[in-house]
Amino acid sequence: MTIPAPMLRQLVLRDNLTCQWCGIEYPALRGYPIVPHHRRNRGAGGGVHQLAELVLVCSSHNGEFEDGLRDEPLERGFRIPRNNIVSAENVPLIDYTGTPWLLTNRGTRIRGDSDVPPTQIPDQTSWTP
Repeated sequence: MTIPAPMLRQLVLRDNLTCQWCGIEYPALRGYPIVPHHRRNRGAGGGVHQLAELVLVCSSHNGEFEDGLRDEPLERGFRIPRNNIVSAENVPLIDYTGTPWLLTNRGTRIRGDSDVPPTQIPDQTSWTP
């Protein structure tokens, strides 16, 4: 199922067109596009229409997550276990800088090691998928 354009726009703005695993930025990817990665597989209870379930990664790392790289993605919150009933909003994602973030379904990120309120991502209608 295709991610709706407004949601994809919020995802791109939140993650700044950067692979949240390794930090490489688009367009410096040289053949590895940035893709939405589902933290919890849709067949395992994940929702395609929930921003907390999605994170941008380069296609190289997305492929590694699918082909066998399992432990570190689980530890860093890029994977949420199949039978985990906890909301993705409550599973920290540790990005390429080592910073823990709580991702919300509103398109915000809250730094996981502080009490800073979430920052709303501005609506940028000039970007199109």
